[in-house]
Amino acid sequence: MDTGDQAGQAAIHHSLATLWELQDRPDRSMDHAQRAITLYQAAGRRRGHADGLNGVVWSHALLGYHTQALSWCERAVTLHQQAGDRYGEANAWETLGYAHRHLAEFAQAASCYQYAIALYRDLGDRYHEADALARLGETQHTGGHPAAAHAAWIQALGALADLDHPDAAVVRAKLAILDPTTTQATGAGRPA
Repeated sequence: MDTGDQAGQAAIHHSLATLWELQDRPDRSMDHAQRAITLYQAAGRRRGHADGLNGVVWSHALLGYHTQALSWCERAVTLHQQAGDRYGEANAWETLGYAHRHLAEFAQAASCYQYAIALYRDLGDRYHEADALARLGETQHTGGHPAAAHAAWIQALGALADLDHPDAAVVRAKLAILDPTTTQATGAGRPA
């Protein structure tokens, strides 16, 4: 590979960041994501820069650096909006929700998740919509709003069941904690 190909090098670091994340090594992931950001910036690739920021933000969040994640993530949302990358924007909103939730800022977290859900819905990405709905449910539950948690989890379960996704069992278990009779009445209590 040509050492002058900054965008290509950035893409490799972005892929390595993803691989380290999948290996549950956010520290290594963040290192590669930061390298990707620098290289994408140098190459003038706004969308890649925003994707790199998402990687850094998620790594910060996984490492428990939620306050730092917020400022990085707000930049990522803006860059994705400027680049017209709605999928990247949805990911960034979901990460913002995650960081706010872990800072016990439940109203802000719920708002961020709702932005992500709307974008995923518009994009037709039912799995990520369901994932964001499940996280919204967790936020509402932790924030003391069981009825709102129930509503979000029911929606998430509907999408996951339609997709025949194994995460449906996880959401079904969360619903059972709230009200075991409700999951049976809505059909959500079907075995996975």
